[in-house]
Amino acid sequence: MTIGAIQFLKEKHVKVPDELAIIGFDDYKWASITNPPLSVVKQPSRTIGEKASELLIRRIKKEETGDYKEYRLPTELVIRDSF
Repeated sequence: MTIGAIQFLKEKHVKVPDELAIIGFDDYKWASITNPPLSVVKQPSRTIGEKASELLIRRIKKEETGDYKEYRLPTELVIRDSF
């Protein structure tokens, strides 16, 4: 979605970041090689998957029942040239 937004802005001659800053979510490898390099919110994707799997298995085994819980994992703002 972010690449599409950057492409649209270029087609409309909107200067990133001079006229509009743009930030993506997830620090994919390609984010640093876009033009301009994309600022992102980096999340711990592997840890999210591990936690989700653990909770799913616990639910399947009925070790965990009742209300759902909220889990917060750390994120990091990676500033590059699009911000």
